[in-house]
Amino acid sequence: MLDQRRRVFSRRLFSLKIAYFSIHVSFDFAKDKDRNMERRIFMGEMRQFRPGYKAPNDGIYIEVGEQGDSVMNPKQVRLAKGDPFPETSNHNRKWVKKSGQ
Repeated sequence: MLDQRRRVFSRRLFSLKIAYFSIHVSFDFAKDKDRNMERRIFMGEMRQFRPGYKAPNDGIYIEVGEQGDSVMNPKQVRLAKGDPFPETSNHNRKWVKKSGQ
């Protein structure tokens, strides 16, 4: 009987820890939404940026499509480190650093 109570208590404690962790993590992400939230989530360097994000390095950035494919007559902008990315011509597009720099 005592063993069964311990197991039930252990399961409840575990589920409470999971619930606390998920609420805590989602709160942290919501709090950091303005500060390039995806940078904290992924391990590698980001390659595609949405409008409003800050440029990680100096350089020329060009527009690409949703899956990273090229688009006809893409916009090009020269940004310094920390400058925000401007709006794209289509809401589904993103910015990538121009290769060969």
